Amino acid sequence: MDFQRWLPETEWQSDFEVAVLEVFGSLDAIVLPFHLQQDLSIEAGLDHALLLGSTANCTLACVAQVAWFYEPRGGESVLREMLSEAKVTLLLGHRLRARTGVTKFGAEVREIAMENGARFAGKVFADATYEGDLMAQAKVSYTWGRESTSQYGETLAGVRDKTPKHQFLVKVNPYDEAGKLLPEIHNGPVGKPGEADKRVQAHNFRVIATNELQNRIAWPKPNGYDPRRYELLAR
Repeated sequence: MDFQRWLPETEWQSDFEVAVLEVFGSLDAIVLPFHLQQDLSIEAGLDHALLLGSTANCTLACVAQVAWFYEPRGGESVLREMLSEAKVTLLLGHRLRARTGVTKFGAEVREIAMENGARFAGKVFADATYEGDLMAQAKVSYTWGRESTSQYGETLAGVRDKTPKHQFLVKVNPYDEAGKLLPEIHNGPVGKPGEADKRVQAHNFRVIATNELQNRIAWPKPNGYDPRRYELLAR
C-alpha cells in the first residue's frame, strides 16, 4: 500500500534518521485512541493516508455519520506499514529512565536514556506521550488542569456543569455500607461552571469486545485486582 503517493513530496522525504520509541511493547497504545466511538474520524476530517489505511483494512460503519471503526490489530498493521514505507525505525519496549533520562547541553536535549540501558542521541526529540515525562525532565515549562472560559475565550473550557454523556443520567449513591465514599471519588468542591482548576483527567479503560465467538479471548484477572475499586461502575 503506497501511502507516500497521497502526500506532497516534501511531507515524507527527509534526510533525517527517525526512530519511534514505544513504551509498552505494542503499537496498540498508539492506535487505540483513534478507533472508539468517542473519537470519531469522520470522512471529512481524515487525511488521505489514514483514510486509505482504514478503508483497506476495516469495516465501514454508520453511526450518526460515516465513520471507520477497526480493531487494534488492524490499525497496528496499517501503522507498521506506514512506518516501514517512511523508513522509520520502530523500537518497542523502550521506557524513558526516571529522573536521569535526559542529557542536556544548555537548553538543548542531546541524549535520552532508557530503563533498559539503551541511549539515543539526536537533534530533535518529540515527546508524543500522554504523560510528558521527557518534556518534564527536559525542564520545559508546562501547565495542567483546565483553563477558564475567560482565559482564551473558549466556551467549553473550564469546569463543566452539564455536558451531554459526561455525567450520570441517574443519581448514584457514592457511599458504601459503612457510609464512606467509594474508591476514586473525590469529596471536594465541584467548582463553578467555566472556572479553571488544577486537576488531572482520570485514566480510563478502553475495552475492545466482540459478539463473535471465534474472535473472543479470555480476559485474565490482573494482579492485585480489587473489585471494590469499581463499585461505582457496578452501580
